[in-house]
Amino acid sequence: MRARHMNPVLHSSRAPDSVWWALVRFVLGMAQMAASVIAVGLLCGVGVTPINLTAVVVASSLTSLSVMLFGSPSRCSARPRVKRLCVVALCVGFWGCADSVEGDTGRTYELTLPAPSDGSGWSIHRDGAGRVARWQVRIDGSWDTYVQWVRPRLLKKFESIASTNRERLQFRKSLAGDVYTLELRMPEPPRAAYVTATFTARPF
Repeated sequence: MRARHMNPVLHSSRAPDSVWWALVRFVLGMAQMAASVIAVGLLCGVGVTPINLTAVVVASSLTSLSVMLFGSPSRCSARPRVKRLCVVALCVGFWGCADSVEGDTGRTYELTLPAPSDGSGWSIHRDGAGRVARWQVRIDGSWDTYVQWVRPRLLKKFESIASTNRERLQFRKSLAGDVYTLELRMPEPPRAAYVTATFTARPF
């Protein structure tokens, strides 16, 4: 039986190429994981913003590039499975944390109510690049009494009072890429016992 000998020239020319691809694979994997962690962290922390969506796009692009370069149906190693798990985790994190605006709206709604039964309920919808929610708050006393009660409660959540006058009270809060505002309007006839609240979330 004739022994098969490997050409040393070919072997030496392939070695640097294998090392280079291994390095590319390592750097691409680390960048993919970093982008995924940053995207999920930002989405959980501050909601959907242009910066967060860019991080998601970068993570998805790196995942796709990894699959195209290194993913193969014939490979049965653990690496493709790990990458699939990373993609699934990113998707779960995105859908679980992306709608933090609704959570902030609900908490703001509760802060404006003297009692749980005093609210009309709220719903949120898109308005251009932002999202808007409106509701009614029933008050037993005067507008001035309600303002004195609700202002310190809302200042726990909002950074400042943007504007105030006899007929309205407005709060403002800036996040990484978003601005929240809440406007409370003085009751008007014929609904003299109801304050109108408008919560808005818009990008910078």
